[in-house]
Amino acid sequence: MLHTGVYRLGVEKVKAIVAEIDKEQMIVITAEGDFIKVKRQMKAAIGDEIELKPQKAYLIYKGLARVAACFLACIFLSTGVYAYFTPYSYVSVDINPSISISLNRFERVLSVNPLTEDAVSIINNTRNLKNQDIDRALSEIIKSASDEGYIDQETENQIVVVVSTKDPKQEKKLEDTVTAATEKELLKVNKNSGVMVEKTSVESYKTALSNKTSPGKEMLSGKLKEVNPEIKDEEVKKMSIKEAVRMIEEGVKDANKGEKDKKG
Repeated sequence: MLHTGVYRLGVEKVKAIVAEIDKEQMIVITAEGDFIKVKRQMKAAIGDEIELKPQKAYLIYKGLARVAACFLACIFLSTGVYAYFTPYSYVSVDINPSISISLNRFERVLSVNPLTEDAVSIINNTRNLKNQDIDRALSEIIKSASDEGYIDQETENQIVVVVSTKDPKQEKKLEDTVTAATEKELLKVNKNSGVMVEKTSVESYKTALSNKTSPGKEMLSGKLKEVNPEIKDEEVKKMSIKEAVRMIEEGVKDANKGEKDKKG
């Protein structure tokens, strides 16, 4: 269903992706999936991510997620629409069940995939996460994991989150967002729980997935081998996230103690 009319752009700048351009105007897609027509920015090109200043705009279509399949097929050739649906960043969550999330440029969820069998029920028991902000998606995942009993309300828990993005400038922002969202939701369940957030390259992230392991587990395995070179891969695979993090922390403490003893 098409919607037309004046689209209100508030005082705050709005991010959008350029889908079409003509001599005086251009059509852009906002983070909410709305198609709007605005005044052309001369330096903008199709597929670019831009910021829209407060101005008069016209709504063409509201809610890309609800667009009819035939309409989507027609417009998908547009570079701007393609850019909206292209994975730009990735987030993996390891609770013991492991989950991988792909995001677009707006940090909106494109897909949520289980990396372990026990993660399927967690995803199935969440609301539809597609097109949601990453902080809301993480909140839903942690709630579901708690309901399923994977986060104990009485004992200490540990969650490992790995972020990866094509844009180094966005990396810190994404890291801060997922850290705040995960800690906030985890505190509601158990105040004695911890969150470890790590960064990795897109290439390393995809390599871990191709090896049928979560980026979080891959990262923990590397850290474990640094503090205990003799540990075997089979041992790491059998460890829970909490056990792996605890062993890493103990190994780091022992190493620091050894350094102090040498200096002494």
